[in-house]
Amino acid sequence: MPGETFSKGSTWMSGFGSKPTRGAFVRGMIVLPALATLVTEVAKADDTKVAQSAVQYQTKPNGDKQCSKCAFFIPGATPDANGTCKVVDGVISPNGYCTAFNAK
Repeated sequence: MPGETFSKGSTWMSGFGSKPTRGAFVRGMIVLPALATLVTEVAKADDTKVAQSAVQYQTKPNGDKQCSKCAFFIPGATPDANGTCKVVDGVISPNGYCTAFNAK
């Protein structure tokens, strides 16, 4: 901490130069935007939904398994209206089914 002395009289900031070198500055100018891009892409990946074909989506139920009974289903305006899904892209029928089904 400020004012604290460590071994051989060095202070806590002795490892940091008073000015960054030109090389360190240039590396920072290259690395920081790349890091920001990586973080942005990871955040976008969390919002990505899978294609209906990837989870074998169908507009009819599979026995008693149907989208309206799934934890991922986001209902439409009425119980019979199409809705959306938290994990599957596109319009989803409340009577549909896919392999991502997760009972409420």
